[in-house]
Amino acid sequence: MIEVLFASNNEGKKKRLESILEYFSIPIKILTPNDLNIDAKETLEDGNLEENALKKALAYKGEVNMPILAGDTGFFIHGEPSNPVTVRRNAVPEDEEKLLSKTEIAGRMQDYYKKIAKDAGGEIDAYWDDAWAVVFPDGNEKIEHSKREVILTDKPKGEIDTNFPVRSLYRVKSTAKYIADQSKDEEMIELSPIAEAMRKLFSVRS
Repeated sequence: MIEVLFASNNEGKKKRLESILEYFSIPIKILTPNDLNIDAKETLEDGNLEENALKKALAYKGEVNMPILAGDTGFFIHGEPSNPVTVRRNAVPEDEEKLLSKTEIAGRMQDYYKKIAKDAGGEIDAYWDDAWAVVFPDGNEKIEHSKREVILTDKPKGEIDTNFPVRSLYRVKSTAKYIADQSKDEEMIELSPIAEAMRKLFSVRS
């Protein structure tokens, strides 16, 4: 089992990653800064996805003697001019975010992306691009991507997940289903590109 520091204290993201690793039998144990009593590090995400992910990982360099994993995700919508890297910031300006609850932020994000689909006639092609960076104890760095194609719609289905507010708005291309309609196996088909990225990052055979 490979122990890895995940450079985030977001419990929703941690649980999803753990679920993927367990389902695909990838021998990686995810630990957060909270798990190791390490102070959380704040980084300025002002680059592209790869640069942002690497900055997050490098912020913890020297804190632990294990690989450090970090990710940054962009939402790329066909023909949409807004910045795909600043997924939350597109919907919620930084000065407003401090005044809002997690539920309110999720609602703002869903309203923003729902309008994009509505303006496009009800649905539009999009994809998530996850950039994953690992910094190893010897200083080596590695980056992989996982791409997940979806159809963004203006008709939400199911409850809003405050950790992933846009998920209830789209159908997954690989399963042709909304998230709320997917079985566990279908959800893992959707998320399998992340599993493949983890295998490549840590040279784990499938």
